[in-house]
Amino acid sequence: MPAEQAPRRGAVVVVLGMHRSGTSLAAKAINVLGVELGNDLWGPREEDNPTGFWEDRDVVALNKRLLERAGMAWNSLVPAQDGTWTAAPFEALKQEGVALVHERLSRYSTWGFKDPRAARVLPFWKDIFRTLGITVTYILTVRNPVNVAGSLQQRDGLPELHSHILWLEHMYWALAGTAGEKRCFVDYDELVEQPVAQLHRLARELGIDITAGITAGIAGFADGFVTDSLRHNRAAPDAGDPRAPEIAARLYSLLRDAALGKRGERALAGELEKIDRQLREWKPVCDALDQTEARLVAAGGAIVERDFWLGELRSQVTRLGEEKSEIEQIVREHGARLQDFYAQIVKLDEQKGELEVMVRARGAQLVAMNAELTEVSARLAQRDSELSRIRKHWYWRIARLFIR
Repeated sequence: MPAEQAPRRGAVVVVLGMHRSGTSLAAKAINVLGVELGNDLWGPREEDNPTGFWEDRDVVALNKRLLERAGMAWNSLVPAQDGTWTAAPFEALKQEGVALVHERLSRYSTWGFKDPRAARVLPFWKDIFRTLGITVTYILTVRNPVNVAGSLQQRDGLPELHSHILWLEHMYWALAGTAGEKRCFVDYDELVEQPVAQLHRLARELGIDITAGITAGIAGFADGFVTDSLRHNRAAPDAGDPRAPEIAARLYSLLRDAALGKRGERALAGELEKIDRQLREWKPVCDALDQTEARLVAAGGAIVERDFWLGELRSQVTRLGEEKSEIEQIVREHGARLQDFYAQIVKLDEQKGELEVMVRARGAQLVAMNAELTEVSARLAQRDSELSRIRKHWYWRIARLFIR
């Protein structure tokens, strides 16, 4: 939607926060207020984000490549060393980022993006913003880490301790990376429960006047976009978890107060030093969890591959079973034909026996007839002999004279 009014031309709004902490809802909220998000966004996914991710595909792809080049994943706990994201190996990716931001701002007076990975690689993006001389406002989303851990456990099977530390790290990177910058906090539960009031507050923080068009957009956001499906794994704002680090619960309390306007930046700044020390102390634990997760991922990959080949084997077994059934049918048909042939052979054998009897009878008749013929032939020979003697006798000659 075209921005009716934006803080200033050529500005960028970046939504930062932990995965499953409401960054998608916050991104849609600033879009309602007139901040463009681009025209190539990741669509909804029914199982975990039915209202859409509101993520620029190019931004997400770039962040993924940053992490891959650093040998990291979205859920890695051990942070990159200082200066990693602005080092020489990432220069080519920086140029891509500069071109991406420049292209978006050539189309939109105010453009925003969200991707939970951005908190981890924030130095990379800040370097781009400095290069382009862009005014940036940061939106930090706040959600109870207990709820985040529950959501991640349901979606990714991530252990609760891993999720709590990951939440703490993302919030630390977002807070430390935006210290001294223009930023505002948005509490996920408040945005779900009081969307109209929260969008008006967010508009004031961003310096956006509420026009008639934006008012209509806010009403549509509250009535149509915010639904019960967004209230996943909800614990009360002050709910604790004995398995969650105390420092994470304390930071959430401070962040929620900041989102509600109860405390300012000073309390958060003091807490950041404690979090930094704690994270350094936890590095061996994070290393171990990362290695465990890597082994689980590898095992999961092996299981997926095994399941694939099992599926292939099942398919082959099914095909062989079908072929076996076809062969058995053919065998049955051939068996039936063989039985017919056997019956015909038996019948022919019977006919052969009858024919042999007939042949023997005919043979006997022929023998008898031959004997009769021989006897007749002998008689004829005898008659011929007698007739020959008669013809030679002188009586026959005299008789012939009288016969004439």
